[in-house]
Amino acid sequence: MWNYVNGRDSTRALILAGQAAPRGYLIVPRLPTLVPDAPADGIHGLHLKRLSASEYEWTTTSDFSVGRISPEGFARVIAGLFMAADGRSSAALRAQFRAELPRTYAAMEKLWRVDTLRTVEDRDGGTTLTLGLRITPERMPGAYADFLNEYLSDTRMRLIATDTRGSRWLEVTLRDKLFTVRLRSRDGKLAPLDGGTRALPDSLILHSDLTTTIGIFTVGWSNLVGDFSIIRGANRRGWLFQFRKEPEWRLPLGARHLIPTPLRRPFAGSGTTYQIVVYTQPNGQTIISRRGRVVVQESGILRFFARLSARATGDFYGKTEVDESRFLQDVFTALKADVTARLD
Repeated sequence: MWNYVNGRDSTRALILAGQAAPRGYLIVPRLPTLVPDAPADGIHGLHLKRLSASEYEWTTTSDFSVGRISPEGFARVIAGLFMAADGRSSAALRAQFRAELPRTYAAMEKLWRVDTLRTVEDRDGGTTLTLGLRITPERMPGAYADFLNEYLSDTRMRLIATDTRGSRWLEVTLRDKLFTVRLRSRDGKLAPLDGGTRALPDSLILHSDLTTTIGIFTVGWSNLVGDFSIIRGANRRGWLFQFRKEPEWRLPLGARHLIPTPLRRPFAGSGTTYQIVVYTQPNGQTIISRRGRVVVQESGILRFFARLSARATGDFYGKTEVDESRFLQDVFTALKADVTARLD
């Protein structure tokens, strides 16, 4: 599996290179790798390092070229997605999306349906958006639809982003295959859901709950708390997620006695981190760089989670992955056509 092994510090790595090919996207093991110098070029890595007799550090890396858009421009695109409802009615939003992105809308409706789209303007000049997207696997029969139906039917998720004062800035929920987002914007900027005109701080606190069913087991967590920070710099924009507090675990009765120390280890020290940074290389290509790091302690409960993960991953490989790729290809092909039509 590994194509790099360092015997001195036990580090092992699998390094993959990806690039656009005439009939799709080609990913192959490659070491050393070349610096991405064309859109869609990528370098992806999985790194494993043994820290002690039972502790292991896992690190994932990915550098993907997206062309010559500036990091600031990329950040504006992301911000625009959140601010699209600013000062607009729900009817105007629906009409605009259908008129400006008709092909994209039609492609996405194979799997998603807009269940709720509501905007409410307040006396502070803000607009609160509630967007509910219903996942509808039955409208796109196939392996990918079967996978989503099996793994999302019993999944419950809630995420709230707050500041140090306790004010809410974002709410995201998933229940009964209904994905709902609530946010508020004012003058083209994100604003607190509870009202007011304060600017978005550079850091927020994330609170999340999750339960899902894999096979016969229902697992998850409650009160997972993490830190979210915005990264700003010269030719650089990004986001850092850091989790240093162990949540309350939701496990089958037979697995709970396996918990004590091992599941605390990922949250010790600097905790578990995930970072996304957009930066410009000297060759002019803009890179989306992702870095994830977690330290785990080998144990019975970790092996239990590994088996559940292996089952879900195994169900996804093969026809399911092909169907997902085909759906995404249809969506992005439609989006390209819509954007091209708008620019012509």
